[in-house]
Amino acid sequence: MSPGSSGGSSRRPTPARVRTRGSRPSPRSGARSAAAVGWGKAVPEALRKGIQNALRNLGMPRRFVNNLLQLKVDGAVRELAGFALNSTVGLAGLGDVAGTEGLAPPDEEDLGQTLAVYGVKPGPYLVLPFFPPSTVRDTIGSTVDGFLDPLGLVMPLVGSIAKRVGGTVNDRSMNLELF
Repeated sequence: MSPGSSGGSSRRPTPARVRTRGSRPSPRSGARSAAAVGWGKAVPEALRKGIQNALRNLGMPRRFVNNLLQLKVDGAVRELAGFALNSTVGLAGLGDVAGTEGLAPPDEEDLGQTLAVYGVKPGPYLVLPFFPPSTVRDTIGSTVDGFLDPLGLVMPLVGSIAKRVGGTVNDRSMNLELF
């Protein structure tokens, strides 16, 4: 036995480990951190906050429909009021007028949560290439939620990818101390 070896079998990654590593880079991934740091230095914080607000505003249809499906009328009304204020007075959602006016922030409702409300079990845990780890229920839910994304309706694949990547980099640049 050579010095420093444990004497046990070698730690070759199993196919599951390889898929997991390839499917979801760690939050401290160098490329993602470098992009967020660069974006944070190149773009003023006020503009990054505006982009964050606009992307949140684009998620309104998904949250509104799921609030209604869960019979959360108060949440649906807050979504609609916040969307109306932010889209008009807030210049296409760049400003968070609803938050400034004291309207409670939107609940992050999605179809996976709605299915859970109606008793659908989560099912097995999935790790698919290019997607975050999720349950079967949440994978189905996020797929259907994609049809409620206005950007995805205009530019199905490109819009969704750009929104996800841009939103992730922008959010990380706003929270660099966490990553």
